[in-house]
Amino acid sequence: MAKFIGRLVKVGIGKESSRGVGVAASFTIPKTNYTFDDKANKARSGEGLGNISGGGSKAIVTGRFSEGALEGEINANSFGLLLLSTFGTDTPSAYSTSAFKHTYTLNNTNQHSSLSVHCEDSIGDVVFKGCMVDTLEIEVKQDEIVTFNAGLKGRKGNSDVFTPSFVSDYKFVSRDLEFKVAADVASLAAA
Repeated sequence: MAKFIGRLVKVGIGKESSRGVGVAASFTIPKTNYTFDDKANKARSGEGLGNISGGGSKAIVTGRFSEGALEGEINANSFGLLLLSTFGTDTPSAYSTSAFKHTYTLNNTNQHSSLSVHCEDSIGDVVFKGCMVDTLEIEVKQDEIVTFNAGLKGRKGNSDVFTPSFVSDYKFVSRDLEFKVAADVASLAAA
C-alpha cells in the first residue's frame, strides 16, 4: 500500500457496537502526527537455492494487522472514545444542562470497546476495524494545550468511503485540569 505524509491524512474514529464490525466515524480528529498503517508478520525461508547468499529466498506472510500512533491535542468530545477503549467502562452523568461528567473505570476483561479508524488522503480512503488502544500518553505542560499520543493496533485496512467533517471542539490547558489520587472513586472529591 502506498504511503502519504501523516500531516496531510484526515483521521476519524467511531465506537464499534460489535468488535471488528466497522462503523462510520463519529469524530474527525485534528492531529499533529499520524503513523498508523498496515503491517505484516512474515516467516522467512532459510533454504538455499544454489548460491552463497543467506537469508532464504522466500518470505511467506503469516498475518496481517495495523499498528501505529495517533498524536494530537486533546479535544473534549473525541478524546472520550480513546479513553473508553483504554479503560473499558464509561459512566456519564449530567453535569449541567449542556455538559456531562464522564467517569472512566478499568474494566478487568479483554472486551473493551473497539474502534474503527478511518483515514482519507490523496491516495484513497481506508478503514481499520477492530482497533484497540495499546498505549496512551497524556502530556500536560504549563500554559500549553494538553496533548496525547495513542498507540493503536487493529485489523488490516480495507477500502472505505470517508468524508471528514471537522467541528469546533473544546481544548484543555493545564489550568483546566486537576490530578488527584484516592483509594477509590468515591474518595476523589475530597482528595
